[in-house]
Amino acid sequence: MSSLNQRGTTEFNGKFAEFDHYKMHPQMMPFVGKHWNAGKKLLLIGESHYINNKHFGDEYAKHKTARRWYDAPVTETPLSEKAKIDALTWTDTATIMNWALDNPGKAPGHRIYQNIYFTIREAMRESGFASASRDDVFPYIAYANFFQRPADSQGDSIANTPKDNQRGNAAMRFIVDAIKPNYLFIMSSKAWDAFDKTIFDPANTGRSPHPTNYWWNRASRKYASKCSSKEAPKGKEAFIDFLRYHKVFE
Repeated sequence: MSSLNQRGTTEFNGKFAEFDHYKMHPQMMPFVGKHWNAGKKLLLIGESHYINNKHFGDEYAKHKTARRWYDAPVTETPLSEKAKIDALTWTDTATIMNWALDNPGKAPGHRIYQNIYFTIREAMRESGFASASRDDVFPYIAYANFFQRPADSQGDSIANTPKDNQRGNAAMRFIVDAIKPNYLFIMSSKAWDAFDKTIFDPANTGRSPHPTNYWWNRASRKYASKCSSKEAPKGKEAFIDFLRYHKVFE
């Protein structure tokens, strides 16, 4: 919890708790950096959590934990107590993020957070961002996953349904209204395809592939935008170009 206190704020948790899904699964509330109101506000959107089937895979499969995610809180499912703790831990947005950042090289299942961290840090440095804690950039942003239930197994992309898309868009509307970002960047092609583009100003919205997808380091015209410095940017370049174009960290 010390890392969360250092990086994040719980200022918005009361507001998030008004959303039905976060009443049921409060561990999935977005991460909001403690310096959220210090400058331009960037909300990053990932894809989804996933459940860790390494130790409790049989239990999760038997009770269809991921598929029944919208039915009840984890604490009210027929899972064993150890499996409940595991499911809660692996879907706790802020805790996972902080653990991954504090334990580089020890969190392969959460490589996305480390990739995002180092990419943002690079962009901030190149844009001239200056801070006493410039190596720790997460206090200046917010992060949430688009899909509001976990993928069925560790490391897999979610097999999203129309219900998942609807729940994800409802969450995005609520989050945007609650924390009022200036910019929104979606780091998942699957989330981008499901995202309702009327939720946020398209002029201040960007997208890239998932940071663990091979397109993160491969060029593609589909990631080009008015922000792009190339006709076919890599996924990582699309993200950095977006930050530079909008001078998010200046």
